[in-house]
Amino acid sequence: MAFNFATADFTRVDRGKDRIEEEVARLRRRVALVGFPSNAAAPEDEDGNPLPMTMASLALIHEKGSPANNIPARPLMKQTRERVQKHFAALLRGTIKRVYAGKVTTDKALAQLGAKYEGEMKDSFVVETFTPNRPATIRRKGSSRPLIATGAMRQSIRHKVAGLSEGKL
Repeated sequence: MAFNFATADFTRVDRGKDRIEEEVARLRRRVALVGFPSNAAAPEDEDGNPLPMTMASLALIHEKGSPANNIPARPLMKQTRERVQKHFAALLRGTIKRVYAGKVTTDKALAQLGAKYEGEMKDSFVVETFTPNRPATIRRKGSSRPLIATGAMRQSIRHKVAGLSEGKL
């Protein structure tokens, strides 16, 4: 009995699977960071002299408060996150779909999300409610609005896209 064996040639056609796998791997290694860069200009005292701390340190003091220095917590970052969390969850889902569809790269998508969140964080200075300033502070700075004296802290907020191992803004 004789057998005839047929041969077949197969050609691999990639319809985007490789690109999607690369982008998924990249999404797992990249993040959008938003906050106060360690190299931001130092905050200044009332006379314009630099304080012996970074803007990030000052932001943390305001975020958590300092009972020893009679500074109440004004959680700018926490309140921003709580205010925009659901909206950003939906944005992230849409962004991932755009990355998968090849409409945007991972880094571009993360940069767009970072810029949007940076704007939301800056908006928090005026849309959130914080513990009011003391009367003496209001007289000194001429405003009852907490966290805004010169605008330097608000202006120092930045975003960047980084690898997970880079974890610093």
